[in-house]
Amino acid sequence: MTISCSTTLAHNIACEISANLKHHVKIPSARMLGASFCAVLVMFLIGCHAHVEKTTLPLAVFSGNTMGSTYTVKVVAEHPFTEQGKRAVKDAIERVLADIDIKMSTYRDDSELSRFNAHRDATPFSLSRETLEVLSLSQRISKETDGAFDITVSPLVELWGFGRHKKDEDERQIPSPEEIAAAQTRVGYEKMVIDYDAGTVQKTQPDIICDVGAIAPGYATDKVAEAIQQLGYDNYMVEIGGEVRAHGHNPEKEPWRIGIEKPNPEGRSVQRVVPLTDAAISTSGDYRNYFEKDGKRYSHEIDPRTGRPIEHNLASVSVIAPDCASADAYATALMVLGYEQGKTFAEQHTLPVYFIIRTQEGKFETDESSAFTDYLKRFESAEELSPSPKASS
Repeated sequence: MTISCSTTLAHNIACEISANLKHHVKIPSARMLGASFCAVLVMFLIGCHAHVEKTTLPLAVFSGNTMGSTYTVKVVAEHPFTEQGKRAVKDAIERVLADIDIKMSTYRDDSELSRFNAHRDATPFSLSRETLEVLSLSQRISKETDGAFDITVSPLVELWGFGRHKKDEDERQIPSPEEIAAAQTRVGYEKMVIDYDAGTVQKTQPDIICDVGAIAPGYATDKVAEAIQQLGYDNYMVEIGGEVRAHGHNPEKEPWRIGIEKPNPEGRSVQRVVPLTDAAISTSGDYRNYFEKDGKRYSHEIDPRTGRPIEHNLASVSVIAPDCASADAYATALMVLGYEQGKTFAEQHTLPVYFIIRTQEGKFETDESSAFTDYLKRFESAEELSPSPKASS
């Protein structure tokens, strides 16, 4: 992503998890709200266990394109949906997405955020409540992670060829230390002063620009979820560009089940399945969006603190949080921090996190935070849904 990457791939599974995973795959495009996303997977498993008869509730599925990516929304009802009811849900979804797009897209010159980026002086700039919410949450998580998450990192992402003007592999050049240092002078979350009460943001350095691609998809997911809740539905799953928030239960009156992809660029398979209800999940990884130069691999995940792509052995990280915006941002931050620092951060902040670590032998090992283990204990079927937390592959 421009700041980081947390894209996912959505699968609808209609059979037992241990079967051959017949599925329909939707791959989000390479941009969302001005961000390029890596293809890490979050799958929706509205599965049935084989040979078990179950009563299912009415389900309505809504999908479409938004902000350069895709969305899927699944709503469960007690009674069959009317066409009027479906239209009300669809209209609510589209209103929320259109509103966020016109406020936060960096691919639209007329968006609120684009106009803020073009505002090259230190006078306060008025922003909507929604955009201020995203900037405020971004700044808080930036402070918590000591700058591992930073929505002003775009100059570095562009420099390395992963940004809005993405370069082909044969066009990429490794930036010089001088070029990296120059780009870093335009990076720094602390160079914005947010006055929430006044509804303004003030740049202390006029050429700072923001790209909220590492948090806005999660925020949009939250807002769509709120809109569905306001229509009176308590059981639903919302996915936008791979960010997922679920409430209540699926049509079989069970928790929604979300699969985390094994980080294999050659194919797609499930590493772990996580039950999800009244929570959100976001996954970030570095194994699909990268380039190689002179035998060295360069990830799209740029560390704002060093100005360079990450070089550690963390392949994928999944974060569960009450809201999707936070899960989205934390997944990006922990991917930058790496396994050791990320695990320490997760334990210190009681954050449910699942790690997939790349070994020197080219295999993968997994680990999870204490809060992730505790989260799974809420679900009686958690043992059945996932392999051993320490399993290697």
